[in-house]
Amino acid sequence: ADFIDLNCDHDPSDTDDKNKDSENENKKGKKDPPSPFAPNLGVDPYEEMRQMAPSSTKDESKGGTSHLQSPQRLGGIVSGLVRGIEKEFGSKTVMSKDGSNTLVVDGIPITVKVRIGCDFFHKKNAINIQEVVKELRESGAAAITIHGRTANQGYEYDSNWSIIADVVEDEHSRRANETMAPPDMINNPQSPSNYANPITNSNRPLIIGNGDVLTYYEALRRIDQYKVDAVMVGRGALIKPWIFQEFEDGETWEPDANTRILIYRTLTDYMKEYYGDSELGKQKAFEYLPWHLQFFAKYVPHSKERYGKQSQAAPLIQQDPYSQYANNKNTRDASLLDALLASPSQEVHERIAHVLWDSRTDLETIQRLEDISQSPQFAQIRVLSEYTASAVANGEYIQKG
Repeated sequence: ADFIDLNCDHDPSDTDDKNKDSENENKKGKKDPPSPFAPNLGVDPYEEMRQMAPSSTKDESKGGTSHLQSPQRLGGIVSGLVRGIEKEFGSKTVMSKDGSNTLVVDGIPITVKVRIGCDFFHKKNAINIQEVVKELRESGAAAITIHGRTANQGYEYDSNWSIIADVVEDEHSRRANETMAPPDMINNPQSPSNYANPITNSNRPLIIGNGDVLTYYEALRRIDQYKVDAVMVGRGALIKPWIFQEFEDGETWEPDANTRILIYRTLTDYMKEYYGDSELGKQKAFEYLPWHLQFFAKYVPHSKERYGKQSQAAPLIQQDPYSQYANNKNTRDASLLDALLASPSQEVHERIAHVLWDSRTDLETIQRLEDISQSPQFAQIRVLSEYTASAVANGEYIQKG
């Protein structure tokens, strides 16, 4: 189903590419068309959505999580989009879960992703997620994804799921205490505070939890323990894109090196389709393909039998991947090809990317990567990587990411 998501999260790793894209557009002299939605709001929702791109400048006036400092303004943007879509398409949006717990969407819902607060410049009382959720609910957001960290925390601290649970509890309590009759938007078109979320004719948005989910059993535990409607996966899906299949099947999948190479090759084929199978297309794709490979390199098999209890003590994704790699018997006994795919070296990621792009068959791809894994050059890189992994395992060295 189609939907519009306003991402007010802050991810510094995306900043350079987004700023560069913006600069390129400005150089071309292009200007996006104005929004047809809600002309009387005093803001252009399209422009506001563009400004929600992450900003490394941490400017209080624009970008990313800075919108959390003004919940009412953010609510106005959402309200304008919701009304505009209903006016444009002539139908109310409904986003709900049916009896089998399957998401049902009718129309074009507006969903919003936020962190629990904006603490740029060390602001006091930065955690204002309750106020933000209230404004978004009253403005008509169909779903709200909450990342359990503040803007400045990046990924340094564990995601605070207790705060997410507090929001869920408040929303359930409020819904139980209020009348569920839908508002009369025809008679009250200018009352955003009376504008209920179009979720099964109630005014409770779906609450989606986000942060530190790497396995299907961690996702299930979050849903059960914190009572969220769903879980959003970010970095976990970058490390192993098959996490969604694991969730569907209810079991861990541990693909071998050859199978993972075919998955990475599939991603490369998608990039060729999008950017073009040419030198120019390759140049554009290589702004992203090596970046993806640095996440793929962090993959470690995490069976529930081996890591289930450990994941309850601390999120697996927050534990150093090189330490896990050194301590995992499957990876210690792995082939040179496995070691190549797990290398943290940027040089290795670049070489793998070239092989994935230039090879014409799956067999050629695997053979070329096997040749690299057995080369003297990689042997030197591997020795350094294994030393680092051993040092991490012994507590002598810490590397985040």
